Amino acid sequence: MARSAYANRAVSIGLTTLFNTFLARVRDREATSAAGFPVVSPSLYFSWAFLHSWPPGV
Repeated sequence: MARSAYANRAVSIGLTTLFNTFLARVRDREATSAAGFPVVSPSLYFSWAFLHSWPPGV
């Protein structure tokens, strides 16, 4: 079943937002690791795990 253009756009915006959030967390991680804080934060790990489990059922 084909999705409407609106649904495709919504999915595109959602994935773009997730990816940008992931990149922001990577940049934060780089900044905090330079300051001597832990390198991998839980939020970064869960973002990575979520992105790599997309799309569902694959």
